[in-house]
Amino acid sequence: MNIMNNIRIAGVMAALVFSFALLQPSYANSAGTVGTWVFSGMVTEVNQNKIEMFGTNANGVEQRPKFDITSWTKVKGGVLLLNASDDVRWNVKNEIRRGSAVTVWATTSGKALVIQNNAPLGQGDYYGQVDCSHCGK
Repeated sequence: MNIMNNIRIAGVMAALVFSFALLQPSYANSAGTVGTWVFSGMVTEVNQNKIEMFGTNANGVEQRPKFDITSWTKVKGGVLLLNASDDVRWNVKNEIRRGSAVTVWATTSGKALVIQNNAPLGQGDYYGQVDCSHCGK
């Protein structure tokens, strides 16, 4: 009888483990990390908390995604000068602002992980439709 009880307990435990595995979020891969996606486009708005963009996805469909900027967000090939003085802004040539062409790697929940400026080094003021009044409209 003791062996039968052990088999039943093992069966129940296996069922619980299987059902727990089914409840895991679908965006987590086998390594347990959160899924990411990449979007390239033009910045339509940027502030301390979010970056909004306009562009087309891999299927050619226009999209306007919004990504949250967190303390984990890294900026490559440019800077975000959201609270900088005009003197500091005058000397910077690679600020990411409205009209900048960027690529964003983000989580499936919309948290920006990496913001990559696509402008050549030192040409951020002239690359793309920087600070144009009609960008993304």
